[in-house]
Amino acid sequence: MKRLFLGLLITGFLVTFNSKASAWWWQKEKKEAVEQQPVKQEPAIKQEAPKVPEVKHIDRQKQVDQDKKKQILARKLIMLNNTEWGIELAAATGKEKRQVSLIFKDNKVSSTFSATDFPATNFTPTYNEDGSLLLETMQTGEKQGVLFWRIEVSADMASLRGLVVHQLPNNTTKDYNFVSSGKVPLNPNKQNVKE
Repeated sequence: MKRLFLGLLITGFLVTFNSKASAWWWQKEKKEAVEQQPVKQEPAIKQEAPKVPEVKHIDRQKQVDQDKKKQILARKLIMLNNTEWGIELAAATGKEKRQVSLIFKDNKVSSTFSATDFPATNFTPTYNEDGSLLLETMQTGEKQGVLFWRIEVSADMASLRGLVVHQLPNNTTKDYNFVSSGKVPLNPNKQNVKE
């Protein structure tokens, strides 16, 4: 019995020592493993330089050309102002033709398409590279719908041609082509002489 008791005591001692030793050994291995891992460093915060606004380089020649076009456009609009143009409208179907006048006065355009329903309106002018002008406008009438005008004025300011679309109140449309048949200056005395 003493032997058995002594054997159990030695076994218990060894088990206790062994578990403490293994715990110590485990801690050592864990510590070494942590020491062997590379240390992660936080990236340094980069400070960005303040953004400098972009400087737009203006092409001087391009600016000169644009200014020249604006001046030419202004002169041509002065020449167009206070003129009345006779035009012949031809329906796209070819069945209908009518004589109408386009009147440019006070930098607006009006027409005799309908004597009372379409008031004078502003127009948008565009100067083309070939020296001609493109004028676009829309006239709205209370009873007869809307007229969409696209007018091309020749470079020498001697003729007109273009298109007009008449949108009727019932949402049908009639398309017309036109060419000018002559122009007269408007005078205060209303004594117009054809050129």
